[in-house]
Amino acid sequence: MPRGAITVVPGGGLCNRMVTLDSALALGRVLDRPVHVLWKLGRALNCRFHRLFEPLPGVARVSHVHNNQMLGMFSLRLRQKLADLRGADTWWRDEIYGLRQDPTALLERARRSRELRIRADTRFFADGPLFAGFRPAPALAARIASAAHDLSDAVGVHVRRTDHADAIRLSPLTAFVEALHDELRRAPGTRIFASTDDPEVLRVLRAEFGDALRHNPPTAFDRLDPRAIENAVVDLWCLASCRLLFGSHGSTFSKTAWQLKGIPHRIVGAGPEEGQCVASSP
Repeated sequence: MPRGAITVVPGGGLCNRMVTLDSALALGRVLDRPVHVLWKLGRALNCRFHRLFEPLPGVARVSHVHNNQMLGMFSLRLRQKLADLRGADTWWRDEIYGLRQDPTALLERARRSRELRIRADTRFFADGPLFAGFRPAPALAARIASAAHDLSDAVGVHVRRTDHADAIRLSPLTAFVEALHDELRRAPGTRIFASTDDPEVLRVLRAEFGDALRHNPPTAFDRLDPRAIENAVVDLWCLASCRLLFGSHGSTFSKTAWQLKGIPHRIVGAGPEEGQCVASSP
């Protein structure tokens, strides 16, 4: 019996979804199976897929569901129940953390699955260049081209705040300020491109670095506002256009920014990830 499409239900915020979808696409390429995407709209991310990205090679269909509304939550449960009745092999988030430790076993299980559903928020498989098929939607691509055309010699800085307790604790703003001053002493005249989910961070960095600081206009920060997610895509590609990235501890957004184009990076702060600038790696 022929194997069907891989259905992926990516969870979390923008970059958690990107890494999950990128993993599903890599798995689909190896297995020669198309990918169906069930894109949830809600508190973590409230923006339709095609407002963010061009059609992805390997994705046969994108469906949307509002998972913070009663009808949407019912739809999610019903879709999963029907898949269970069909005998689908569903890989849930907690199980995937174990599966990804053994790619060979993961592939073997995927090959045996006539219907495969993946519900995750993390990278679980890689094959070939990361994020190779991701292209921002045309309106966002135009904004990125305008904002990023002269960032090739700039330092990018991503300061994750709000609800990310580890980033707040282990990558304090004072550590970013110190790292940026060190970089400016090493390379006077360096420009800084900043991305953050906290307007207070921009205020502090602007006061500290003045005209050296660049950032995109923060029109929205609330993830329920689609503009905030669009802004995040623009910031992500701008960070990836810099020569070096200072990132936040434990942030998938920071990691995705350096992986998009393989730029050198450093995790700033007091956590175990901190270290010297290193080349990008999966």
